[in-house]
Amino acid sequence: MVSVPHGDEAISIRPATVVESVVASLRKLLLTGELKPNQRIKQGELAQRLGVSPVPVREALQVLQSEGLVTYAPGRGFRVTDLSTEEVEEIDLLARLLETEAFRRGVPKLTDADIAEMENLFEQLLELDGTDDVWLQLHIHRELHFIPVRAAGLPRLTSELLRFWEHTDHHRVVYVFKNPDASEVALGQHSEIIEACRTRDPEAVIAVMQKHRDYALKSILDNFRSDTDAPGKKE
Repeated sequence: MVSVPHGDEAISIRPATVVESVVASLRKLLLTGELKPNQRIKQGELAQRLGVSPVPVREALQVLQSEGLVTYAPGRGFRVTDLSTEEVEEIDLLARLLETEAFRRGVPKLTDADIAEMENLFEQLLELDGTDDVWLQLHIHRELHFIPVRAAGLPRLTSELLRFWEHTDHHRVVYVFKNPDASEVALGQHSEIIEACRTRDPEAVIAVMQKHRDYALKSILDNFRSDTDAPGKKE
């Protein structure tokens, strides 16, 4: 069984420096949606909350800026990156292209242990459905999806795909995990993904994943557009 971090333990894996620890903590706040798109990031408040000086907070924000998760503008400071619908669609397209290549190479290499681990992670997702522990759900959900990706043995592709996931994970939390109807459909599709992986047929897995991505993207964009059009969205 793959060990999945729980609670506050999930925000760091023995960080070597204070900056790395702060990066991990901020990443958790971003991906779970606690820091929302376009929200101004108040460095002093974050430093106090994390129990560090403002210096590592600023350095951590610069790391996240290089990844595109936050933006900086003179006079406005750091803000959470606010994606347009077109950017969300482009990120989804790029993720699909990378996943498709990874599945073609990785699915035939899946072992019985890999399938068993996917089933175990799926059972954990079922248990967590509807709970407030979205950080743990994100980790388990990602691990399930990346088992066939990592089987391809392409670490650079995997790393790039993870980066695309991080740009949209907060949307997944708000519009899928926290939406009972969308979550129910998405969970059922995960069962289909596992069954397709069991056949070791990459084209079958790709077909199911395309349907899964189509549904998740529609759920995100439909709600995303509604939020964007709502009065007072921008700070």
